[in-house]
Formats: sequence, structure tokens, C-alpha cells
Amino acid sequence: MTARPVPKMTLETSPFWDRARENALSLPRCLQCERLHFPPLHRCPFCSGQELAWTTLSGRGKLKSWTIVYLPTIPGLAPPRTIGEVELLEQSGLTIALLADIERGALAIDLEVQVAFSHDENGTAYPFARPRGGLETGEAA
Repeated sequence: MTARPVPKMTLETSPFWDRARENALSLPRCLQCERLHFPPLHRCPFCSGQELAWTTLSGRGKLKSWTIVYLPTIPGLAPPRTIGEVELLEQSGLTIALLADIERGALAIDLEVQVAFSHDENGTAYPFARPRGGLETGEAA
């Protein structure tokens, strides 16, 4: 099987991937308006503030939408794959799109999920969503 691509690290995204290796979901918080944002940027997309602090989040959220991809779009991951849009608990409207390890029959709007991490042989950690309560299917993202 082909290896999964390694994310490109940039000044803005390196802290995200560094903390993921520690099984922590972290996002930048603007010190001016106090809002979190994703994807990581060099300034706040809401107020243009440039003072940001990386904040570790609970990883808890609710599934807001999803799509099932039946084509081989990600090398190293066999289809079908579920991609879910998760609204994070820490801030209303803060969403992140993740691979979802959720049985097809359990997919539901507002399903409570937890972000978890799968690690590859090179040490890269990839976040994915699974139902709270540990009902994962074993399809580690």
C-alpha cells in the first residue's frame, strides 16, 4: 500500500502538527479578540490581530455534516472514507474537517464526537473524529 502523504509544515501549521504528535488538538487564539481559528494563519481572520497564542482544546465537538468519498483520493487510505465537518465545543461556529471513524449507520447531525489521532511509522499524527463513548469502527483514519 502507498504511504499516506506527510503534511507540509509551514510557520503557521507546524505547531498544529507538533501538538498532534502529542495527541493534542491545538489551534491559534487571537489575543486581541479571543477567537480561535482554523486553519492556522499568521493573523486572526476576524480582527486581523497578529498576536496569537496556541491553545490546547478538548477535542470534543458535534458532527455538523459529512460526505462519503468512494474514489481513491488520499494515497495510503483505501476508499470509502468519511469526511466529517466537526464544530468544536470551545467556540460556536468553529469547525474543522476531519476523516471520521464512524459507522455509516451512526452518522447523524449533532452526533457527539471526540478528536483522536492515528500515528504513522514516521511519527506523523493525523487527527480524526470518532463518536464519544468509543464506538469506533477500527478504520483508524
